[in-house]
Amino acid sequence: MLPLLQTLPRVHFCLCIGVLALATDSRADAVLLRFQPASQSGVAGYDVYFAPQTTGPITSAPVDMGALAPDSTGLASFTLSGLDPTQAYSFELTAYDAKGSQSPRSNRMNLAARTEVLGNVLWSNDFSSYAPGVHVPGFVDSASNVPTATGTGLFEVAYFGTDPAYGTDASAGWVSSDYLGWPSKLWGSYELSGRVWTSSSTAWARILLRDTPGDVEQSFVFGQILRGGWGVWGMNEPALTCAGSSSTGVVQPATTWYSFRVRVTRASGLTRVRAMIWPTGGAAAPAWQVDCWTTLSAGADSGAFSLLRAQNGSAYFDDLAVTAVTGTLEPIPPQ
Repeated sequence: MLPLLQTLPRVHFCLCIGVLALATDSRADAVLLRFQPASQSGVAGYDVYFAPQTTGPITSAPVDMGALAPDSTGLASFTLSGLDPTQAYSFELTAYDAKGSQSPRSNRMNLAARTEVLGNVLWSNDFSSYAPGVHVPGFVDSASNVPTATGTGLFEVAYFGTDPAYGTDASAGWVSSDYLGWPSKLWGSYELSGRVWTSSSTAWARILLRDTPGDVEQSFVFGQILRGGWGVWGMNEPALTCAGSSSTGVVQPATTWYSFRVRVTRASGLTRVRAMIWPTGGAAAPAWQVDCWTTLSAGADSGAFSLLRAQNGSAYFDDLAVTAVTGTLEPIPPQ
């Protein structure tokens, strides 16, 4: 953020605006503008000017952001959508008073073209080739992070009518099935999609990303907490900073299938986790519901993922697919 102190003679206040632009939309066609709003009285709202990246003046008509209050960090936010993800953009802000008089423009921020795309499917399984009770090859079962003697016995295929799924109804506690099939440990940036079902609000389903089992397990978690709400957090990983809340705001009812997408990317030693979840058969969320990232560079973990059931009850997963994320990765949002 590069704040620039500006003076607006006609309305007699000083304006200090700093702009941060970051992609928040799952289609990469939106940016979140965050800036330090003017603290002086007389400000009625803010305009944003934008155009394909340029070193010259931005002459396009502004978008009125209205009156924006700062959040707990002291910054105001506005989402600007409908952008071309393959196009680089320049942005500037102004403040205006009740009479429409505008301040000088803020410092300019440029947003690079975003070419992060989904590539090849690295692994997928709809479990249709397995009979009920089969433990799926490539998965190793654990209880409280300790593998079972056989690596099996906790997760197995079950049929919901004619539809197979992979999960558990094991006794209460932390049970997981870690996908360790080759070459999952070497996966870099990827997106995991699928469906999930739980038997009750206490059968918390969770997906562990970049999971490194061991005495101190490391992973990033997309999963349920109290009352079935879905969110993102780290387990023995660097702290996550989020664009808004670490919660998706979605509470999944018991005995109802929900579809999900969770994307984990690594750029310059930093990890970013974005996720969404919605009722199966309904429209997918139009944007990532949660977007979190690390600000501390750390060594790469295993790329493997794990399926987990916390608390007690049944949790099942279906139509799982791991897809490579390729192209120029969207950068970790600036701090």
